[in-house]
Amino acid sequence: MSKLNLKNQDNKSSIKRDDVCMLCNSKALEIVYYSNSVWKVNRCSSCSFAWVVDIVERSHNTSFSWNQEIVNESSLRNNMYIDRLDRVKCLHPNPFNWLDVGCGGGGMLNCVKNNGFKAEGIELSPSADTISKLYDIQVHRNVLKDTISALSQDKYGVISYFHVIEHIEDPINELMIVRELLSDDGLLVIEVPYFDSFFWKIFKHHHRHFYRSHLNYFNLNSMTTMLSGCGFNILNIDSVPYSMSIGWILKRLGLSYFSSLLSSKMLNKTVNINSGEYLFVIANKK
Repeated sequence: MSKLNLKNQDNKSSIKRDDVCMLCNSKALEIVYYSNSVWKVNRCSSCSFAWVVDIVERSHNTSFSWNQEIVNESSLRNNMYIDRLDRVKCLHPNPFNWLDVGCGGGGMLNCVKNNGFKAEGIELSPSADTISKLYDIQVHRNVLKDTISALSQDKYGVISYFHVIEHIEDPINELMIVRELLSDDGLLVIEVPYFDSFFWKIFKHHHRHFYRSHLNYFNLNSMTTMLSGCGFNILNIDSVPYSMSIGWILKRLGLSYFSSLLSSKMLNKTVNINSGEYLFVIANKK
């Protein structure tokens, strides 16, 4: 059980989503990146961070609700998880335990467990219970700040956020907690959609990763600004390929009809997409 002392942390975010950048306190650009009647996206004039500002208050949270389907899909992506694991292991995190925040279908957790790490997760969706039973891994059903006392370790060698930070209302507060939970030889791992990638520049607000539930948009500059401000050094930052099954791709494209024309073997075949749209970061404490 963690004995983390966070006197300055509370259950209410101190971050304001307005026309001032939460990362560097600079003003937003006068020209709004995107706007409609209920929400808009500002972009910082200095660090280039982009963030959602609600015009009409949200009536829902910004996380996905995963179920058995994502567990099945996640189990098909082991080669991608091995790629991420290899990038981390070569930097020799210590101790050999791993906390995956927002662990989705549990594929990454199962991968690190099978490679010698003591694995632990956080997931708000019903998939958490499935992961726990299927892989015999402890998965907590609450956000990090409300899970601290229930964590199995005082310090972690790796804490990861795979496509999660972009959903978090107050990423600064989140990362300050992470910094306290990491060991001196620990690593923070973050993967996010890469704002300003080639395809972002083409599709802009029509990009498939641009929607209201993504509250934060990062490129190299803004990611560096955020991590440095939270007391981290970036050890590696790069774009990485992403794997999805053919069945999952068809569903995402609204083409599920074609699934009936393909065999299960073909639907479960994974495709490695190297489009430069995903930013992968490894950092340690300053």
